[in-house]
Amino acid sequence: MRPDLLASLARQIVVADGATGTWLMAEGYLQPGEPAEKLNLEAPAAIRRLHRLYVEAGAMLVETNSFGGNRVKLGAAGLAEQAPALNEAAARLARRAVGQDVWVAGSMGPTGKLLQPLGDLDPEEAEEAFYQQAQALLDGGADLILIETMSDLQEAAAAVRGARRAGAPVILAQMTFGPGGRTFMGVDGTAAAQELLRAGAHGVGANCGDDWDGMRLAVARMAKEVAHRNQAGAKAGGDSPGPFVSALPNAGKPQLVDGKAVYPTTPQQFAEEMLDYLDLGVRLVGGCCGTTPEHIRALAQALRRRPA
Repeated sequence: MRPDLLASLARQIVVADGATGTWLMAEGYLQPGEPAEKLNLEAPAAIRRLHRLYVEAGAMLVETNSFGGNRVKLGAAGLAEQAPALNEAAARLARRAVGQDVWVAGSMGPTGKLLQPLGDLDPEEAEEAFYQQAQALLDGGADLILIETMSDLQEAAAAVRGARRAGAPVILAQMTFGPGGRTFMGVDGTAAAQELLRAGAHGVGANCGDDWDGMRLAVARMAKEVAHRNQAGAKAGGDSPGPFVSALPNAGKPQLVDGKAVYPTTPQQFAEEMLDYLDLGVRLVGGCCGTTPEHIRALAQALRRRPA
C-alpha cells in the first residue's frame, strides 16, 4: 500500500509522470483541439496503457486524464453535463492501471476563460466548477488534487478552495511562468506561493513552461518561501510535514517540423536539467508537454545514480 504522500515527500524525492495530451496526439488517439477527457469513456484502454507505461518507466505518481475536465472547459465542446462521469472515470482508470502502490493525482487545469474583472467568468462559478471536478476525481479514487498550468493566480486560488471544499487530503497547485520568472499577468513565484498556501494548498510548483530560465527562477522563489515556512513551523514545534515544491517542465520549446510540434529536449538532457531543481529544494519532479515515458525513465535512473 502507498504511504502518506506528504510524509514521503519529506523523506524522498517523488517522481511524477510526464505528458498526457501530447502523447495521445503522437499515438493517434487525439486530434488537436479535441477534449482528451472523452477518451476516458471512448478509449479507456489507451489511457490505462499510458499510465502503465509511466509506472514501468519509474513514475511513483500518475496524473489522471482530466486536465480540461472542469464543466466550464468541457462546456465549450458540449460536454458540460458529462463532466462528473468523465472525471470519475479518469480517476478509476488510473487506479486500475497502476494498482495500490502508486499515487494517483487528480489533474485540474484552467477553465479557458478569464475571471472577472478581466473577463466574464464569476470567481464563485469557477470555484464551484473546480469543487465539482475535485469531488468526482476523489470519488473515483484520486489520492490528491493536482492543479496545474495556471496563469491567473485568482483562478488557481479558486481551484484550491474548490479542492478544499471537496475534502482533498493533499492539494498541489502549480502555475506556468515565463521570462523573468513571472506569469503572463506579472505574478512571481514568491507571490504565487504565498497566495496559494494561504488558500490551503499543501504544495506549490511550476509546470508546462518552455522558458527554462524563467521557470527555474520562479521555482527558486517558491522554494525559498516554502523553506521559510517550514523553518518557522519547526521552530514552533510542529511535527507534521510542511509544504513542498514541485517542478514539471516541458521537454523544451516545441518546433514545427512537417506540420507537427516537435519537442527538442532528449530524455537524457531532460534528466540532467531536472537534477538542478533538486538543489533548489524541489521534492516532486516530472514532466509536462512533450515528455514521454522515456523522459521519465531517464529521470528516474538519474535519481537512482545521484549520491544520497
